[in-house]
Order: sequence, then C-alpha cells, then structure tokens
Amino acid sequence: MVYLIVLCKYCRTPRYVKEGENGFKCMKCHKYMKLNEVRIITKVESVKDAVYIVKELKLPEELRGKIKEN
Repeated sequence: MVYLIVLCKYCRTPRYVKEGENGFKCMKCHKYMKLNEVRIITKVESVKDAVYIVKELKLPEELRGKIKEN
C-alpha cells in the first residue's frame, strides 16, 4: 500500500493519506479538501514510515532528525 504525505492547504498541518483516496479532512482545522488540491510532500510504502515522517514534520525545525524510530 502506498501512502501520501500531504499538507493541509488551510493550516499547513501534515498528515498521511492512502493513495487512491479522493480527499481527506484535516485533523487540526477540520476542513475537507480534495487530494488534487493539496501539496504532496512524498510517497512511502508503509504506514510506519508515513507516521514517522508526519511526526518529524510536526516538530520544530531544530529538532527534526533527532527522534528515534520505534
């Protein structure tokens, strides 16, 4: 399964979405947007990688790359 890492077009919060979905609702601002309206950061092939990348993107820039994978 392929997961897309995307940014909400309203609040810029990162999240992951399964490839092939039409749209999603932002977990932070609760707005719905179509997948073709948002910026796709990258694609990954496992949910574990998707979760890790989203956690990294939510950290302040100076702390990125310093958390450990479980």
